[in-house]
Amino acid sequence: CGLTPASSPVYGIVNRFLLPLAVPMLLLSADIRKVLGETKRLLGVFLIGSFATCAATIATFKLVPLAALGAQENWKVASALASRHIGGAVNFIAVAQTLEISGDAVAAALAADNLICALYFMAIFYITRNVGPEESDPAPGAAQAKEEDLASSPPPIESESEHISTYKAGLAVCFSSLVCGASAFLATSVLGRPGVLIPIATLITVVIATSFPNRMQEIASAGEGMSLLIMQFFFATVGMSGAISKVLTMAPLLFVFSFLQVAIHLALILLIGRSKIFNYSLKEVILASNANVGGPTTAAAMCAAKQWRSYFVPSMLSGILGYSIATFVSIAMGYGVLKPLAMKF
Repeated sequence: CGLTPASSPVYGIVNRFLLPLAVPMLLLSADIRKVLGETKRLLGVFLIGSFATCAATIATFKLVPLAALGAQENWKVASALASRHIGGAVNFIAVAQTLEISGDAVAAALAADNLICALYFMAIFYITRNVGPEESDPAPGAAQAKEEDLASSPPPIESESEHISTYKAGLAVCFSSLVCGASAFLATSVLGRPGVLIPIATLITVVIATSFPNRMQEIASAGEGMSLLIMQFFFATVGMSGAISKVLTMAPLLFVFSFLQVAIHLALILLIGRSKIFNYSLKEVILASNANVGGPTTAAAMCAAKQWRSYFVPSMLSGILGYSIATFVSIAMGYGVLKPLAMKF
């Protein structure tokens, strides 16, 4: 519309300095040992859902190759959307930054995907309309699982859900700054590839969070709050740098792509997860799919809304695992599968 500049040094500061800070702070609770130990049956179906997202992305890319974006951009956007539907928005941002996707494409993809996610959430609540709360629809070993979850979960941190401690927020930012500094050194001076800063920061944070879970858990809530705040700056700069005419041109095609990608994911996870081989319940399949497409927050919210209490912690941890692996899986799929496909079109 001409109200904001298409480029500005401020956008560069947000993308280069603020955005990388958000990633480690969102992964402070990514204790892989806890994830593997407490997700129980949900871990298996979550991994099936991650596979379903990858398969859906490849199939959709063949059907809707996003030719309007060009061969150098279409596979990157497809990879970013795949990461969004394995982990979450932070993975989308990480892949978009790593692959250097243009602001117009990022804005259009986010707009289209947000609408599809809204439709997806309505669909999964409709699919599970006949699945009642745990009192009337207990899962095998649900009571025992609930007791184990409560026993193994860390004690709540006082006022964490309502307020962010300035002290703990400062510690989270300090930790993230150190991780990003080390990652920048490794990416630039050792590997000679500045674009891999965020994947390196992700790996370092997951290793530290797994090695020192209690220490990291103390600042995890404050870190998540700060991370979400920083991400709003990124979304704002994407919107300000994007040309609305280009976004409107790209959005319909990306809408179709995202719709097919999520629809195929849902069909595959239902087909595989509910098969006689795996025999997961409808509740488990839908929660795992929710953790894939929406992330840990929306999966936990569904547990609360449907009163599936024993699945609250496993669904949260499955979503956190998605945060930990989505960036790597999507970038590998992008370079290994989607980019070669794009060159053929």
